[in-house]
Amino acid sequence: MACSPQAWAAGSIPYALTSLLGLQADALNQRLEIVDPCLPDWLGRLALTQVQVGSARVDLLFERGQDGKVKFEATIREGELQIGGA
Repeated sequence: MACSPQAWAAGSIPYALTSLLGLQADALNQRLEIVDPCLPDWLGRLALTQVQVGSARVDLLFERGQDGKVKFEATIREGELQIGGA
């Protein structure tokens, strides 16, 4: 199957972002957990817009602080969503 590797490659970007940023979505309960997010050394800031979790949409901003830890801000754009972090 010639297209099999291409399909895998297309799905790797969302998976990598979800893993690196610690995103754990629970759409049925309208909840998003952000657990121990990290960014590569060469990337100090990352913004995601219009992330859909269930019927809600949220903008997320991840930024490395002076202490080296990655912090996040979330702005709910549409719907109801509980956001938790660890």
